[in-house]
Formats: sequence, C-alpha cells, structure tokens
Amino acid sequence: MSILNKTISKEDFDKLCKNILSNGSKNVTQRWLTKEQTLSYLGIQSATTFNAKVKDGTLPSANYHLGYRTPRWDREHIDAMMLQYFSDTNNKDTDKCTTQNTQSK
Repeated sequence: MSILNKTISKEDFDKLCKNILSNGSKNVTQRWLTKEQTLSYLGIQSATTFNAKVKDGTLPSANYHLGYRTPRWDREHIDAMMLQYFSDTNNKDTDKCTTQNTQSK
C-alpha cells in the first residue's frame, strides 16, 4: 500500500489510521506539541522518519512562536493535513477506516 509516495504494510496503514482518527490514542488535549509529543501522537518511532516527512511536506514544519529554541507542532494542523490526505485518496482501506470512525460515534 502506498501512502504519500511511500509503501507501507496494511498493518502499518491501519495503525496510522487508528492513531489519527482517535487523536493519537493519547487523549492529547493541548494544541502545541513538542517533537517527542508529536512523534507519540502520530505513532512514529523514528525521529529520522519524522524529519524526512517534515522536509518533504508530508507533515507540517515546526512553529517557533515561543522562541527559536522551542519548536512546536500544531496538533490541529497535523490533523487537518492527515484528514485531507485521507479524504483525497481513493483507497478502499481509507474509506473503510473513515466509515469505522463514523460508526463508533
């Protein structure tokens, strides 16, 4: 399965989909996340992978509104980017994932 020009397994896709639709399964309520919080929120284990996704535009870059030494990622922007991606794709698994989220509410 290809996501954002990367091939991932169906198991990884399902995990990513579940994390995004359940707000990262971490009950995150704050808007501005540190890098470590963002990695956890998205279920990404490697900082290198995260940096590559930020560099290629898959994920938003950090905001430095608190100062140049305190990068923060906007959780709402991350959610919007990921949901936009999922709504634009014609992948059946994505439709299934969105349907499951709608039914669980």
